[in-house]
Amino acid sequence: GPLSDRFFFWGHRVPMEAPDVLSMAMDHVMPWLRTLGLVARISGALVSAFLLFFLVGHLLGEEGFGHFATSGEVLLFLCFPVLVILGLLVAFWRPGTGGAIALSGMVAFLVQEPRLWTNGYMLGITFPALAFVLFAVLKRRVTSAR
Repeated sequence: GPLSDRFFFWGHRVPMEAPDVLSMAMDHVMPWLRTLGLVARISGALVSAFLLFFLVGHLLGEEGFGHFATSGEVLLFLCFPVLVILGLLVAFWRPGTGGAIALSGMVAFLVQEPRLWTNGYMLGITFPALAFVLFAVLKRRVTSAR
């Protein structure tokens, strides 16, 4: 066709239709997205294993199960580690949903224990949840743009 309906994209002449341009641009995004998904899964598996190790240790340890001083402690325990572990496990099948569950558990826990907002370990445990949520949001954008 005439030159007016075509333009050059990295040395390739392509029709000026937004979906084609987007899909070409998205091909450059996909490796980063795959890497983010891999980082989310690896960090999620490590954090889950770490938390499960401590959870099992706590439940089978000296104190035994059900030795909570207050109902507030039960709520804290449900937010962290229970909701966080549950969310990270769900995230392997549904990254957005699982990441949101884990993230909400972490935020609910940190709201109740504000002094831990600056704790590097707690923020590190939050990382996989953030990575899963970011992965899900970006993947939805990429797939809807294709």
